[in-house]
Amino acid sequence: MLRLLEPTEGTIRHGDQDLLAMKAEPLRRHRARATMVFQDPYESLNPRMRIRSVIEEPLMLHTPLDRAGRRRRAAELMRMVQLETFHLDRYPHELSGGQLQRIGIARALATDPEFLVLDEPTSSLDLSVRAGVLRLLKRLQREHDITYLFISHDLATVAAMSDEVAVMYLGTVIERGRAAEVLGNPQHPYSQALLSAALPVDPDQRRTRLVLAGRPPAPSICRPAARSLHVVHCVAMSARPRCRRCTRSRRGTGQPASACLKEPTSFRLPCRPSSLRAEEKVLNAHPYSHLFEPIKIGPKVAKNRLWMTAHSTQLVKDHNFTDRHVAYYAERAKGGVGVITMEAMATHPTTQPYEGKIFAFDRAVIPNYQKLSKAVHEHGALLLAQPWHRGRETNGVVNRLPVWAPSSVPCTVYREMPHTMDEENINEILEGYTLAARYAAEGGLDGVEVHGLAHGYLLGQFLSPATNHRTDQYGGSDENRLRIVLEIIERTRREVGPDLIVGVRINGDDGEVEGGLRTEHWAQIARTIADTGLIDYVSVTQGTYQNRMLIYPTTPREQGYQMEATRQIKQMVPELPVVVAGRMTSPEKAEYAVASGAADMVGMARTLIADPEWPNKALEQREADIRPCVGANHCMASIVSAPLACIHNPAVGREAEMGTGTLEITSRPRSVAVVGGGPGGLRAALTLSQRGHEVTLFEKGAELGGQVNWIARSESYAEWGSIAGWLISQLRDTAVKVELGVEATLDSLKGYDSVVVATGSTPLRTGWSMNHPIRWASGEGVPGVDQFNVITAEEALRNHAELGPNVMVFDDLGGRHAVVVAEHLQANRHQVELVTTLSSVAPELSATRDVGWVHKRLRTAGVVFTPNREVAGIEEDVVTLRDVHTGETEEREPVDSVVLITGSKAEDSSTTASRRPASRCAQSATASLRAECSTPSGKPNWLPARSEEKKHVEGDL
Repeated sequence: MLRLLEPTEGTIRHGDQDLLAMKAEPLRRHRARATMVFQDPYESLNPRMRIRSVIEEPLMLHTPLDRAGRRRRAAELMRMVQLETFHLDRYPHELSGGQLQRIGIARALATDPEFLVLDEPTSSLDLSVRAGVLRLLKRLQREHDITYLFISHDLATVAAMSDEVAVMYLGTVIERGRAAEVLGNPQHPYSQALLSAALPVDPDQRRTRLVLAGRPPAPSICRPAARSLHVVHCVAMSARPRCRRCTRSRRGTGQPASACLKEPTSFRLPCRPSSLRAEEKVLNAHPYSHLFEPIKIGPKVAKNRLWMTAHSTQLVKDHNFTDRHVAYYAERAKGGVGVITMEAMATHPTTQPYEGKIFAFDRAVIPNYQKLSKAVHEHGALLLAQPWHRGRETNGVVNRLPVWAPSSVPCTVYREMPHTMDEENINEILEGYTLAARYAAEGGLDGVEVHGLAHGYLLGQFLSPATNHRTDQYGGSDENRLRIVLEIIERTRREVGPDLIVGVRINGDDGEVEGGLRTEHWAQIARTIADTGLIDYVSVTQGTYQNRMLIYPTTPREQGYQMEATRQIKQMVPELPVVVAGRMTSPEKAEYAVASGAADMVGMARTLIADPEWPNKALEQREADIRPCVGANHCMASIVSAPLACIHNPAVGREAEMGTGTLEITSRPRSVAVVGGGPGGLRAALTLSQRGHEVTLFEKGAELGGQVNWIARSESYAEWGSIAGWLISQLRDTAVKVELGVEATLDSLKGYDSVVVATGSTPLRTGWSMNHPIRWASGEGVPGVDQFNVITAEEALRNHAELGPNVMVFDDLGGRHAVVVAEHLQANRHQVELVTTLSSVAPELSATRDVGWVHKRLRTAGVVFTPNREVAGIEEDVVTLRDVHTGETEEREPVDSVVLITGSKAEDSSTTASRRPASRCAQSATASLRAECSTPSGKPNWLPARSEEKKHVEGDL
């Protein structure tokens, strides 16, 4: 009813509206009129949001109320569900289950819905609490004239709450009628058996139990039916005589009192019968069965539906692959992925955004192709090349050549005016793609993925009227704009022959580019290419460099955001395998993409950077062991100036030394203390324990996770909490002893052979910017920074409710810290001014490619940007700002709170203490693991130098 899950077939109508035909805006309006209360209140409320934010969220999405109006409405809703308004400033974990379910009801009522889905809303509550919630629901229905769809297995609750009842078996309604009639005189054998299984309230009351001997039939559909089958076993379902029709009429209507929707001549539920063995197969079906089915791709067969899409590694040397490439791709193949497309490779010298680009047009790649294919094929995966050209989306800094494009339209990122390609230039590009295909075949690869159509690259520039202004044979009409693409595909197929795969990577949507190509255009392009009969699959992505957050978005972009556009393209080319991408991070979402028909295969890049073993772990149903991609885009930032890296997989790019199966168990176990329970300390403790050392982890705080925890308090960065969360979950399977709330001291560390210090850092509170280095020596701060209303980022994120309405965030770093704080505070009803000494806000986010998206989110929310200023003084609620260029000053008033983000100092007191000669642990070396730092290759410097000891301890962040 709410389209939270897309049905596989059938229709859904609400009044005169076809819900399945609704597009985005009508569907959004429908969701304001039809809302839902979920079964588990603990799972359905965001634990990182205060109750006020939970209730006000639908008001922000669906109503024109301003902040004051939303606050009034939230208070009104709390009174409606009989809760005090002071609960609005609490978090979900501070409330009971009954209170949380009332919060869920208040949230559902926020938009004055006319229809409310109640999915077992009381099944997880105590009996007395359940009664109170049911009475509340009855009263609200009476007062607000709401229709309920009440879903329950509790027959007493059904009788108390329902006017009409529908009985379902294996996903099919088998009987429907007035509640008293269905419950009092059921017509279908399954309904009769179900009701007879209910226990009477009076233990002395005798009841006749209808036991149906035999086996329930197995469903002809898969997973949804399996859940229903468990219910059937509770009532010992089996065959019965012919279903009788009720001939009594509803009073005054002449209609049957209860309509049995199935009338078999002998009792047969609406599924074909099968053996018990087949039934058990359904009950034990793999939850990701679609993902792990083989699939034919042209002349080849992929072992499963998981596809590692192309991405840059910067492991390149002399425009060619290296042994590190071999280890990198072999690691992902060993992890269980079915198909790998290697990184985009240049088809011409004019496409070199940086030195680390492979020349696919140089036959020197052939020997390395052979190495790569051998390593990948050993693990049963297919391996493809991806020839490509960037067109205008580059510059000539590296290659010192002109930028080529169909027309002289510069890119919004590189901003270099391109040379308009002539026919000779076009022929050079055609020849480059031709050579790339030839060398891929000679190198033993399984095929070629023609790239350059997607992401606004060269071939996409030819396709789009926004960037192709030509009037010759390569422009002016859809047919002409597609000409170069078809010529390249034809040449590629001719070079590789019928025994290798040829595919294309296209967009599903260019995004909000004026005159750009949208989903309907790309669907037609896919159809035209498919009609050539020359390709074996279509891989779909999104975005151009004008909106790169459609290409590789950071959190909080949702999982599977490209799925619906890909579904439309799949519908246009049903005969070809189609690959969907777009933050496909969980097995559940990937399975749904295939099972629902949105695509045939699931593409993922950053997901497999974070965890190469994702496929094997999903196959083995070890979901909790999957190291999640958190959307930090540290991988994107790393390749700006170094090889590929991950924010919490230290083995990326170093698979030969640190990959799966390389960890060695020590022959000399030691007793090791790890001081600090942030990501660095957690990683050290985990690896040391896995190697066989006896580890004790000290954390003076009340919880593990360090500074990641307070970053994750911001709703937009909640996923970052999984960095520490994953490490903590892995520690549970080790023998690491965790001492929470215990500060390590010199005396407490004396009994250990070695000590790892991972105590992180503490924020500076002086307020001085980097423009005043001499001021850093004295330790004296900017006048007024010692006031109670001057705080750190951690304090602001932890206790934002204690801040006043007007907050100034002062940033001297230019990274993510300030925008996390500003966005969180603005979302929680503070008015924020973000002041920075730099010429723009958070310029370092250019490396993670989301600087524009973050600016848009903050400015849309109402955050005020003030660049080129520093804090000169604070006096009560007046802040004096100084222009960093002219020295002129100006005042801001009133400012209730000031958040300082000017850097941090290493918390290394434990390191100093542990090096004292009196300490036994000082006689062993002490290692300090810091954020965004890894110890160098070789042996851990706090362990003695022995050849059998292999370096495996890494600072994760």
